[in-house]
Amino acid sequence: NTLFMELPTVLAILLFFYEYISLFIYALLRVPVITVSKTSEAELRKLGFRNIYVVHPGLVRLIGNDDNTLRKSMRPLLVYVNRVRKYKRLDHFVKACKYVIEEVPDATCLIVGKGDEKLGASLRRLASRLGVEKQVKIFVSNVSDNLRYKILGKAWLGVFTSAKEGFGIGVLETLSQGVPVVAYDIPAMRELLAGCYSGVLVRNGDINHLARQCIKILKSTEALLSMSSEARRFVKARSKIYSYDISAIRFLKAIVTYLKSKDEEQCKA
Repeated sequence: NTLFMELPTVLAILLFFYEYISLFIYALLRVPVITVSKTSEAELRKLGFRNIYVVHPGLVRLIGNDDNTLRKSMRPLLVYVNRVRKYKRLDHFVKACKYVIEEVPDATCLIVGKGDEKLGASLRRLASRLGVEKQVKIFVSNVSDNLRYKILGKAWLGVFTSAKEGFGIGVLETLSQGVPVVAYDIPAMRELLAGCYSGVLVRNGDINHLARQCIKILKSTEALLSMSSEARRFVKARSKIYSYDISAIRFLKAIVTYLKSKDEEQCKA
């Protein structure tokens, strides 16, 4: 589905069949795969893969050094800091912002990330048609780690509207800075946010539901504070899962495990 969102139909069809056939051949040849989540592992198993190892991505900055309450924007700030692509459905975020601003007039919304500048221009035109161009800002450019975390540190709420994810590193980065998130209920988000009080899942594709949940959180100072603390606690509790050092060790272990299994197969033969 993401191919058809990103590419012209004919090209998407060609790439779809090329990818499907390639994956079928790889699965048939029992090619080992390292993937980033249980969600993507399940998808690969449906395609026939068996030698699958899950290694979660690591965070550049595992968790903010302090309580970022004092670094928050003075006005309610909703953010999306990640890649700007069509399958991220950022038009849903912009449309939801219109409803949010009607209920929380001083709110601002910010979309920042590298990607498709034509899509960025289209999102700006959408914001203009909706009459919220002064409070919805879109910047399509490379974002340094320092700038990313600076923006997240000022945010009140993170919003994620993707049609599909393999993992959702942007969500984890947002939570790590004490920022609650509202996201569409897709498999990868369900896996990542399991047991996370500071991550709210809403019906996939339901812009009204998305906006209502954002408004509900923004209007409750108590909810914002408790969810911010919970976001930090959630990431800190998983510090041994989402660090680059641990990911590197697990990556190497996956390779060693596979090589040992191949040696054992050869010895038996």
